[in-house]
Amino acid sequence: MIRKGLVIAVILLFVGITVFPSIESETVEKLSTLISNGNILYVGGTGPGNYSVIQDAIDNASNGDTVFVYDDSAPYYEHTIINKSINLIGENRDTTIIDGSGNGTVVYISGDYVNITGFTIQNCGPHPYSGIESVSLFNCISYNDIISNWYGIRMRSGCHNNTIKYNHVVDGNVGIYMSGTNGNLIIGNNASSQNHQGISIYACCNNTVTGNNVESNTNNLGIYIRYYSLHNTISGNNVSNNEKGIKLESHADHNIISGNNVYLNHEYGIRLEYADYTNVIGNTVSDNVVGISLFESRDNLFYHNNLINNSQNAFDNNRNVWYNSTHQRGNYYDDYTGEDNDSNGIGDTPYSIPPSGNNLDLYPLMEPYIYQDVTVELHTGFFVKVVFVNEYESGIFDVVYQIKVRGGIFNYLNKDKNGMLDYIGPGKNKSAIVPIIGIGPITIEVIIGNGETFNFDATVLFIYVFPK
Repeated sequence: MIRKGLVIAVILLFVGITVFPSIESETVEKLSTLISNGNILYVGGTGPGNYSVIQDAIDNASNGDTVFVYDDSAPYYEHTIINKSINLIGENRDTTIIDGSGNGTVVYISGDYVNITGFTIQNCGPHPYSGIESVSLFNCISYNDIISNWYGIRMRSGCHNNTIKYNHVVDGNVGIYMSGTNGNLIIGNNASSQNHQGISIYACCNNTVTGNNVESNTNNLGIYIRYYSLHNTISGNNVSNNEKGIKLESHADHNIISGNNVYLNHEYGIRLEYADYTNVIGNTVSDNVVGISLFESRDNLFYHNNLINNSQNAFDNNRNVWYNSTHQRGNYYDDYTGEDNDSNGIGDTPYSIPPSGNNLDLYPLMEPYIYQDVTVELHTGFFVKVVFVNEYESGIFDVVYQIKVRGGIFNYLNKDKNGMLDYIGPGKNKSAIVPIIGIGPITIEVIIGNGETFNFDATVLFIYVFPK
């Protein structure tokens, strides 16, 4: 069989495209951030009129300005407050240091549309202080080293539609903490070596956590989702060597857990506790004490997961479904002993889920499931229409996606969309439409389940999008 691949076409005429895999170029990110209609204010260095204190430059900046900080005067012992829409850029993330001296929050963001990149941010005060804390909208925190803070990055209630990407958040208590915040993208970060959780989500909805490395949080959890956190997508993350891998509890319902690699955790890989109506699909869960564990959780769906070399592959004491009934496909268990006499790739006898055995996987897979990659194309029109095209000669399952539209003026109408397409038939396609309205330049970002990101530039005039 010839496998051609899965193509995503976006109906929206375009000129330029930038494709970022799960690791982007820091140089490209900094240069693009520095392109601004405002002025550039300098901190440190030897230029005439340069500031010596970061906060002084911020206080004298206007919306749209860039504050560029040289590393020759680092470390900067400051507690910085950003209350306007600016870019704050460090010369070198390893050597441009903002140090909180063990007191308070180091960088506090209350302005919208703030970009921070290229710093080491360290040594906040004890609980409840943070390396970076945000209470505002549409900010981007990228390519920073955030070290030895109680909360590395904390997003508080009302802090919506932010992007946190490609940061190293290490050696604290909680790496990335979100509380009462919606519509954020957490992508490509290293959230590791924390005393409590790598990534913690509390009462948050419609967020995407993808392509992150979450490891060695040895006293607690890798990714923790709880208390009415709804409609979040956790996809394409590496979660390893934590006390516990991924946990959903306390009515963290209607979420998608897809395409993650969860391994070598000291207790369980994935656990649902009082959490319902979640799809757990296409994960590889290996070398944990228990692979997937459920306690008092019901109406969850599990299929296309690979359960390999766990002391116990699965545990379920309630009413859940361990297969896709429409497509008659279940999960792969390395301890399944049944046969496949008709050679259709599905075991002839069910796999019994302990402890009671009342939950059965009726269609256990004989070989591990392989998660498929996708590509993206873009064109212009009256709305953003993403068309997912299957070029395989067989069906494609579990296409997890998020579409984000950013920029413009008055660009407020339904500009984000995320979801999952469970199946696209051979030679067929499915689409997702994002209506938009506004004026000015925009960026369109499509994120797929393995953390790969595709960025496009265009201009919107009310409801029509023109090429840049």
